[in-house]
Amino acid sequence: MKHGIFYILPQALQKNNTFKYFTENFFCKLISEQWRSNKSILITCDTKEQAIKINQALWIYDNNTFLPHDLFEKNNKHTPILIYWREHYYDYQSRDILVNLMKKNMRFFFNFNEIIDFVPITNTLKVWARNRYKSYKKHGFKLNIIHVPIHE
Repeated sequence: MKHGIFYILPQALQKNNTFKYFTENFFCKLISEQWRSNKSILITCDTKEQAIKINQALWIYDNNTFLPHDLFEKNNKHTPILIYWREHYYDYQSRDILVNLMKKNMRFFFNFNEIIDFVPITNTLKVWARNRYKSYKKHGFKLNIIHVPIHE
């Protein structure tokens, strides 16, 4: 069965400057946990700039750990954690899990059996998240919602 998790990011962080650090740290922790569970991961981004920021965050996440990741290119298909952005054509290479950071679902998303997605704190981005949620449900995903505590 296909399943997914939507992580709802804490509203309280919107009021201070820790939101960026908190979300990057939470995201990297989540990716690290998935990789340590022997899962190959595709991270999808809307832009190359977003992909580069994710790449940099994964590099500096933990000085005592290496997360084998890279930006999407034709010659790195075997990298366990691959960061893709919209400008590329995805070749439907099998991966265990999709971590979605895009506003809109791509057609190839529905070939995955496991998806992780996020509900941001801004109202505009929440609308996009609701649309993705409906789309996953329509394609047979059983979805869970997890509220991320601030102390993560």
